[in-house]
Amino acid sequence: MSVTIRADGTDLSGVVKSSRPAVCAADRTVVVFKVRGTVGGGDDVRFASDTTDLSGGRYTWSTGNTGTEGRFYAKLKATPECRGAVSAVVRARRTD
Repeated sequence: MSVTIRADGTDLSGVVKSSRPAVCAADRTVVVFKVRGTVGGGDDVRFASDTTDLSGGRYTWSTGNTGTEGRFYAKLKATPECRGAVSAVVRARRTD
């Protein structure tokens, strides 16, 4: 189980991968957190969320253009059938 995040300017998106995609990647809610201080230090802020959609054979998610710069990571909560996952941290910067 994994979740990825990438920043294209301030547009955040990613992919959820699983060995059981129909059960563990389809229609999963991905929550994006904005890092405040130390990553995982308890003061990170829930920033946005999206539900995965099947696109090109992959389960993708996107926040769209948030207009907000900073450091972000994506998180999936565990379910009774599937593990949770946390992405790496990315930096979003305005390109205009």
